[in-house]
Amino acid sequence: MNTEEIINKFIEDFLKIKNEGFIESHRSHNTGIGKTFEDLIGVAENNSQMNDYMNLIEIKSQRKKAESYITLFTKSPTNPVNANKILKESYGYPDSKFPSVKILHTSIFYNEYNNCKGKYGFKLELENDKLVLLIKDLNDLKIVSNEIHWNFKTLQEIVNTKCSIIAFISADTKKSGDKEFFHFTKCNLLFNFTFDKFLKAIKNNDIMFNIRIGSYKTGDKIGFPHDHGSGFRIHKTNLNKYFDIKEIF
Repeated sequence: MNTEEIINKFIEDFLKIKNEGFIESHRSHNTGIGKTFEDLIGVAENNSQMNDYMNLIEIKSQRKKAESYITLFTKSPTNPVNANKILKESYGYPDSKFPSVKILHTSIFYNEYNNCKGKYGFKLELENDKLVLLIKDLNDLKIVSNEIHWNFKTLQEIVNTKCSIIAFISADTKKSGDKEFFHFTKCNLLFNFTFDKFLKAIKNNDIMFNIRIGSYKTGDKIGFPHDHGSGFRIHKTNLNKYFDIKEIF
């Protein structure tokens, strides 16, 4: 199937799911919406670098009343090796439930340093062919790290693959007891996002890098570190600045 045929097939499949009305979540907690929609549309859960639907369309699902940022893609810094582990161990802080485990949650933009627990400030910086994660000590205002970065080649490959066509799905939700139900009602197909637009959005403060390194709170791995997928996120009100949008109802 060519690109147009795959897009038309996706629209057809989405409308069938929409017409089914409310469907019980296939998984509890926040990730239930994505798992449920992808099951319904025939996408197997995996960590592949290929896109979700027929290796072409990347799927993002969100409850209508959810927070306004969506993750474009997850990617820890390319240098040094194990950058997220270094960030956690060097700049993290104790988990409130498991004090022996270090965690790090912080949202990082381009225009100014943030404030992470009053100790460190993080910001993004563009330098030649890389995106640098700068870190400074908020007490003496000295830069403590300027070596952690992403190379442009890797970021461009991801943007060209994961952001070439995105289906942003919205759902109404309701609960019955401890069960959640979704009615997938709207889809925006997002096109024509380029690496140049990605860099522009970084500079405009419209894309942030969100570090989400926490710990398992339940299950067999309870109390162990858990990287929830640190990634680049955009506010959904800014999508029309960088994407062409086709609305599917």
